[in-house]
Amino acid sequence: MHNHNNIEAYWPLKVHMSDFTIKHASSDRDMPFLLDKVSSINRRKGYVLQLFDPSAVRGKMHLVASYLNAIASFRDGRNNSKSVSMEMLLYVSFTRQIGEAISIAGAKTNNDFIIFSNSKKAYSMISRYLVVSQEIKVERIALGSKNGPVNASMMQDIAISGLK
Repeated sequence: MHNHNNIEAYWPLKVHMSDFTIKHASSDRDMPFLLDKVSSINRRKGYVLQLFDPSAVRGKMHLVASYLNAIASFRDGRNNSKSVSMEMLLYVSFTRQIGEAISIAGAKTNNDFIIFSNSKKAYSMISRYLVVSQEIKVERIALGSKNGPVNASMMQDIAISGLK
């Protein structure tokens, strides 16, 4: 695809965990309304917001690694989507097919989703529509490896390897 989608807004990448907002949430607004708001915010330079099905997210590092790999994909011209937020969804779902990624990891209902934001400012633009139930914790995840589950340190290594 190789549309760089204003990648200069993201690169050079200086990432601090405190920049991210990752929360388990719900909303009294319907999903089309929320997705429209997310899309509107994502059109602003440098902002990435995405909503995920909680069953597809295995912790903060899973999302951060997916975000970093999405940014690197655009930087290196190997992206499969037109936006960083959609590329991130591809990485979270471990697939390169957009329809499949939406089916696997896209938020299904306004009653239960994970929200990721790369910016406190971007999060503040949608937070009034959210009811936050809890912070999500880094968990061990199984990627179908015969070597067992992957922990946060391994996810960080995966994210960093994608940036080389």
